[in-house]
Amino acid sequence: MPRIVLARTSKRNTKNNVEHVIKFCKEGGCGKEYLGHRISKYCEEHRNPKNRVKKKVKNKDITEDNRIFKHKFTRTVDVEFYCDICNEPFKLKIYSKIYIYPKYCPFHRIEHNRKKEDLS
Repeated sequence: MPRIVLARTSKRNTKNNVEHVIKFCKEGGCGKEYLGHRISKYCEEHRNPKNRVKKKVKNKDITEDNRIFKHKFTRTVDVEFYCDICNEPFKLKIYSKIYIYPKYCPFHRIEHNRKKEDLS
């Protein structure tokens, strides 16, 4: 889109050197034309964050990729677990008051490698 400069003050006074250009609102579904500065993104209505649509993020279930290991250890302990996919043993450090640990060995912790195993 061509840039249209509508107002400019003198070049000596750089503090007030403001350009207003015709822009389109970036809020989803709005697309109104408005006069704004170079860095403005939203029209007059959507400049207030209360008027923008909030995107909700779905929280993933924590037990999907992790196991809950209840313990009463007061010191750091090395414990051997078995991977849920390949049944290979792997060691984890168990810390006091921390109960969430990975289900998978270091190779299968990467989601891409888990999906590769499922396909074959």
